Amino acid sequence: MSQNRPDLIKRFIGVASNIIAHKVLIKAELEEDLRKYYAKEIERDIDIALKYRNRINPASRLLPQQDSKEIRESILLKVKAELLKRVDKGYKVDLSKIDGEIDNFLKEQNVG
Repeated sequence: MSQNRPDLIKRFIGVASNIIAHKVLIKAELEEDLRKYYAKEIERDIDIALKYRNRINPASRLLPQQDSKEIRESILLKVKAELLKRVDKGYKVDLSKIDGEIDNFLKEQNVG
């Protein structure tokens, strides 16, 4: 187990939160330029998230249940906070899509 494992998990949560927020924003009623921008951000962040995920423990193994639960809850809080900021700015975002996006992303990353 890595000595900086908590830091890696924290960084993974940050990048994952960005990815999920951008995935939800892409599905919102936005201009095409913004959708393209968010799609590019997702592509860039996916590679970063995978690097952090592989450093936490091998990606072929699931994370322990406690870590998975903690990661999911942290991501959920961060994504909701970010998207609520966007709603305040006038974006029309469907917040009900957050849970599905989180589940799909965590499954893709073999987190839980």
